[in-house]
Amino acid sequence: MESAERQRLAASLRGLRSRARLSTYELAAALGWSQSKVSKMERGQVPAEPTDVAAWARATGAAPDVTNDIAALAEVTANQARSWQAVHSRGLASRQREMAGIHAAMTRLREFATAAVPGALQIPPYATCVLELADVSGRGGVPEAVAERMNRQAILFDPARSFEYVLTEGALRCRFGQPEVMRAQAEKIISMMTLPNVSVAVIPFATTPAALFVSGFVIYDLPDELVVLVEVLTRELQLRTEWDVRTYEEAFARLRGSAVMGEAAEGLIRRYMTESR
Repeated sequence: MESAERQRLAASLRGLRSRARLSTYELAAALGWSQSKVSKMERGQVPAEPTDVAAWARATGAAPDVTNDIAALAEVTANQARSWQAVHSRGLASRQREMAGIHAAMTRLREFATAAVPGALQIPPYATCVLELADVSGRGGVPEAVAERMNRQAILFDPARSFEYVLTEGALRCRFGQPEVMRAQAEKIISMMTLPNVSVAVIPFATTPAALFVSGFVIYDLPDELVVLVEVLTRELQLRTEWDVRTYEEAFARLRGSAVMGEAAEGLIRRYMTESR
């Protein structure tokens, strides 16, 4: 999940150090950091916290306005928003392939779902309905996107990766298909729960959650960073600052602690997804 802004920030950091005639070791010593952290930040290999960037600027003698500007750039770089028009510009299937690349790189996924079953657990008819509704940019190509999403699900069988899902009752009750689709979808979730690296927990409406939630979110453990992905109606948010990530990690842990797991969760999944209205 790199960006042009991150590389521009990295170039600015290198420029500040170079003009200050400091080696990476000297700057690291001045900041009380490891040389590796300095080197990775100025190559754009790790996310740069705005507070760290401001400290870097001060240590290299940058003027206050330059310090403020580069710290603001770090904030933009760490937390990005992309409209679905931009994300879907090459088609819905392209978005699914992008997500497959992220999943291939990550080692752990934690997802909190409030509106629908997570994509990695969906069956084709259910996914078709969800993606048709999600196509707010009107790009089309839903069948191809569904096929890519189904292909991506093979990663669930990789024991080197872990997947933790917390679903609200609302995510299970929302009808994205006829009764037979919902029954098959329930069985798909329950079958995936048998995998040793996959866990699914459910928060019933009757339970008071231990954390306030306003949307679903996903936390990805990537090789060099943790990234939180939040999807809203018109765009996605990618959050990387230490505070944002820590806040979402804490919220996920509390929500999971509020949820029902194991056989009790299986019973709720079948009940919520198959009972008649």
